[in-house]
Amino acid sequence: YYKDGPRVGKYGVNLRDFENVGMNTLHHALRDPNIKIIAIDEIGKMELFHPDFLKILDRIIDSDKILLATVSYKMKELLAKFGNRSDALIFNLKNSPKDTSERKDLKEKILKSILKKLFTFHPKTSHG
Repeated sequence: YYKDGPRVGKYGVNLRDFENVGMNTLHHALRDPNIKIIAIDEIGKMELFHPDFLKILDRIIDSDKILLATVSYKMKELLAKFGNRSDALIFNLKNSPKDTSERKDLKEKILKSILKKLFTFHPKTSHG
């Protein structure tokens, strides 16, 4: 257990490690043109303690990258941010037990959606 920094329940948030590992990884993924998908498992209270996390999340959402993220159902403001976008797909897994046909169908739908976005041609517009 990390004893310093902000706390979420009994867990301490090590903001320095989150910056050095988590935030740096997100910045790198955003800059690297070879990275097409950014996955974040699980966006919750701990991540929101970092002052720049929402800023990098907004940059990822507004980029041409695919963001695959799990978000706690308790994070209503964050879910609303995703839900207000026409290009967002949100699946509520709270009442969907693992290893059920419903969960399998959701996995297939998510995979098809990602593959469609990856392999759909988006021509760049030229200016001037």
